[in-house]
Amino acid sequence: MEIPLIRSKMRLGLLAGLVCSISLAQTQHEPFSLSIRSPEPVKVGSRVYIEVTQKNLSRGSVDCLMIDMEYAIDMSMIYEVKDENGIKMKQREPSVGAFKPCELAAGESLSRRQMLSDIFDFSHPGKYSIQVSRFSSQKPPDNLIKSNVVTLIVLPQ
Repeated sequence: MEIPLIRSKMRLGLLAGLVCSISLAQTQHEPFSLSIRSPEPVKVGSRVYIEVTQKNLSRGSVDCLMIDMEYAIDMSMIYEVKDENGIKMKQREPSVGAFKPCELAAGESLSRRQMLSDIFDFSHPGKYSIQVSRFSSQKPPDNLIKSNVVTLIVLPQ
């Protein structure tokens, strides 16, 4: 009787260890976070800006490289804009600009204003959902970190 009890305790111990290792892997912190401040409603034809904040959550420094384009937008980020029907909007591709190295020390944040109307067409009134993503390293597809989703309201003129 003692041997089956010992075996079941060993199995239970192995199972508990496996569950702990899986939960630890899932709770690993991302090196940084991205957040968007919800934009104010705009009228058709107005410029559309969002403010994106990157915060270093790690104990070391993280990359915040900017790819500055001819437009007022950082193309090191991935912008996803959907209309009120959930259809992903097509993005205009700006010409390549300058690379601006940047590093955030542990706990530091950097906020940048991005002009989405330079690469997306907001000429129709409605509600648009916006999310920004960025890879956590220079070697995609390592880990894509996503921001919160905000809603932009475009009003008729």
